[in-house]
Amino acid sequence: MSKRIHVIVAAVAAATFVVLGATALAGGPSPSKLPPNWHVHDGLTALGPRHKPIGFFATILDGTAASDPAICPDATDKAFLPQGRQDGQPLRAGMCQTSDKVIHVRTIPRGSSGPDGWSGPIATTELGLAWDTFYLVTDR
Repeated sequence: MSKRIHVIVAAVAAATFVVLGATALAGGPSPSKLPPNWHVHDGLTALGPRHKPIGFFATILDGTAASDPAICPDATDKAFLPQGRQDGQPLRAGMCQTSDKVIHVRTIPRGSSGPDGWSGPIATTELGLAWDTFYLVTDR
């Protein structure tokens, strides 16, 4: 083999090792093991669209988000969520889970009251607007 082919083979092998190693280190499920229409907040966004940023889960999970990342259903049925982003309604409302926790989240316009008994707020800026995320964590 020519030197150029050796370099290409070595580069492909190294890239494969980095991607597979990063997935293993994340401690979370690979997208192939997720239920259909779910995604994982493991921070490995370079690995594809089913990998999302850790985001506010780092705060909610007290630093365990990288080792036991949250998996969440995609919001494919938005009609069944609370009303949409108009007139002070939630940006997001749903449930995610780790291996041992269920995380309920609701993101509403900044300054609105969160659900009774929920923790938060975690301040975020999305879609050019200020939001507060409230959450309730329970055991699975």
